[in-house]
Amino acid sequence: APLPLGMRLEDHGAFVRWVIPSFGANSASVFGREFRRIRRKIRRANVPVMLDLRGNTGGYRSRRHSVLGLFLSNEEWPLETERHWGHEAPFEPVEDGSLVRSKRTVRVPLSVMVDGLSFSASLLLADALVVSGRGKLFGCAPLGFPGGCSGSPVPRKLSGSGLVVEVPTRQARIEGVQGDSYGLDVSGRCLTSSSPWNEAVHWMLSGDLKPRR
Repeated sequence: APLPLGMRLEDHGAFVRWVIPSFGANSASVFGREFRRIRRKIRRANVPVMLDLRGNTGGYRSRRHSVLGLFLSNEEWPLETERHWGHEAPFEPVEDGSLVRSKRTVRVPLSVMVDGLSFSASLLLADALVVSGRGKLFGCAPLGFPGGCSGSPVPRKLSGSGLVVEVPTRQARIEGVQGDSYGLDVSGRCLTSSSPWNEAVHWMLSGDLKPRR
């Protein structure tokens, strides 16, 4: 399958939409360059941001942390922990591993869009933004569950069939996440409905009552 298109920023007038199709596609240098370019545009626009993670199945922690660091200072990050997959060892804290660090955070209304393909790094980012109170989640029920995901897969060849499968080696989670589901629409109609988009836009604009400097 072709790699997802690179991230982009779309101007919708009253808000901007930041589309991140993957945290794993393209090289680190390409991601870093595009991230800095979009960061400048977001700061210059100074309007609400729709962070669109629909179709994003995950990728590198360093890229996810870069996005989180644009909206939350390190002191505000919820605790993230991880351990080896399948082990009974305790979860250990995860430090900031941002590919690109931001000295100033962006303080505008932030909606996060997910769908049935959102998974792994995209959901860990969504969890961190929501549990911290920094953003609000919209869209269709994602592929994963709140609070934690598998990650750092390695290829394994099945001895019988010869098929190569990706096996997770790490288990990560965001502390403080409540519930066992996201409470989003699980029906197939959600994917073709405009309701999630309309709800996100209404929330961003109706909540943006105070002038920003």
